[in-house]
Amino acid sequence: MTKDGAAAEYVVTKAFYVALAPRSIHLQDAAAISVGALTAWQGLFQHGGLQEGQRVLITAAAGGVGSYAVQLAKWKGAYVIGTASAASFPILQEFGIDKLIDYKQETIEEKMREKVDLILNLSPESPAEVSKLLYLLKEGGILVSPASPADEELARQLNVKMLRMSVQQNAGQLAQIAQLVDEGRLKTAISERVRLNELALVHDKSGKTRGKVLITLN
Repeated sequence: MTKDGAAAEYVVTKAFYVALAPRSIHLQDAAAISVGALTAWQGLFQHGGLQEGQRVLITAAAGGVGSYAVQLAKWKGAYVIGTASAASFPILQEFGIDKLIDYKQETIEEKMREKVDLILNLSPESPAEVSKLLYLLKEGGILVSPASPADEELARQLNVKMLRMSVQQNAGQLAQIAQLVDEGRLKTAISERVRLNELALVHDKSGKTRGKVLITLN
């Protein structure tokens, strides 16, 4: 997880890192779950402490992590606000999102009428832009970012928290995620399926895709 990965038919890992794949979906499709869903789970629950009834803002809500974050936050019973392009609105509405902000046409600040308890920042914006999100947090709220960080000094001044995170391997969390998939509470948002020999084309589109791109073998 802390080193560059590869697209390959086989991989060696330690047994305590792995969990049984969901039984209700094709094994290939399960490959789209682990990193995205784990990042969302850890950002929302482990680091963000999201609770039922709280308000959460998820930036880049239609991406490979965001699509899982929206579903997990709704499963937890939160009020979920997400930023995305209008083209991604239908899939996010299927996931039950409560409020959508078209980041291409609207600013988050002008659309947010009430502050939130948690922000999960998945957008590749600059730290200066991410820091503006701190003003949208309730006092004592937290911004968790696997992407760019926010200004820690500004966070202290506003009496909010800023946490930069990196996803960690966790078999127990993967098992809980797999159970949610089998219960029909969590869906894999696979936007495209490409062959292994087309991998370079996928990297060319990095950051411009919705959901997950699945690499398939012949």
